[in-house]
Amino acid sequence: MVISPFLFLGLSVGIGYLQGSSMAKNSKIAVVTTVPSVAEGLKGTNGINFDYKDEASAQAAIKDEKIKGYLTIDQEDSVLKAVYHGETSLESGIKLAVTNKLNELQYQLNRSAANLSQEQEKRLSQTVDFTEKIDESKENKKLFKPLRPLGLVSSFI
Repeated sequence: MVISPFLFLGLSVGIGYLQGSSMAKNSKIAVVTTVPSVAEGLKGTNGINFDYKDEASAQAAIKDEKIKGYLTIDQEDSVLKAVYHGETSLESGIKLAVTNKLNELQYQLNRSAANLSQEQEKRLSQTVDFTEKIDESKENKKLFKPLRPLGLVSSFI
């Protein structure tokens, strides 16, 4: 009677652990690509792996529930083309990370294909000049405004 809550708790934790570890394995997506710069650029991105070298093995892994889906990435006429294949939609975090990295790689491909002069490269490398001008007196008032009620409370003590 005394041991049953602990047994139940231990059983729940064990089942949760096993379920979580199996979900973590099949929540990844595979990347199948023949473009070395893509493979190098996407390495280290959370949620993807490069364990499958062709589409057939990636499709088999989906059927075996080892992965959630796979992404094929090819380069045609200096344009990167990515297609996701899966039974469910791609997680937004993984999609954002992959598209950001692929956009960066596409940008590099575009710049190298453009054969720009150093002056043109310099102009393209310019960034936004962003500064903040804050009225310090008003900023300090805002900083101490939340502390005013504490001053009233302490005056009653």
